[in-house]
Amino acid sequence: MPLLRAVPVMLSAGERTALKKRVRGAKTAHRDRLRALIVLAAARGRDNARIAADLQITVDTVRKWRRRFAVRGLGGLADLPRPGRPRRIGELDRAAVVALACQLPAAIRASGCPRAAASTICARNRSRQASSPPRTRLFKVVRSPALSMTGTARSSGMAAPRGRSQLW
Repeated sequence: MPLLRAVPVMLSAGERTALKKRVRGAKTAHRDRLRALIVLAAARGRDNARIAADLQITVDTVRKWRRRFAVRGLGGLADLPRPGRPRRIGELDRAAVVALACQLPAAIRASGCPRAAASTICARNRSRQASSPPRTRLFKVVRSPALSMTGTARSSGMAAPRGRSQLW
């Protein structure tokens, strides 16, 4: 089996500055920081095994990001698009539906059900646009008297578990 040679990495001054900025950034994602560290170590002439040992990652990971940078430059350190079915609804159509749902006319608001769906759409849209993930999750409150826990289990028509006569 032939011995794999490490792909040589040469950095320009601008690339080195951009990579050092990624490493020092307080809000840089861990994966971006790791990729920048791999490339900077490779540019110093270290071999893949040494970089992997220093960063406590696999040699395959070092080899992958070293090769990607050598071929594509700084753009190669970004994630590739994920496989899967393309979206059926484009961004413009989605934005139109969200705008329509957020500006409900009074007639639709009075009916109740579309309002809940529209408020859910608006809340989801706000959470997608937020820079940080939402702190709470949306849930739907069920207002069915059969599922109410205010009375005893016998009054709601459901049998109570053996040995319990109160709420369960």
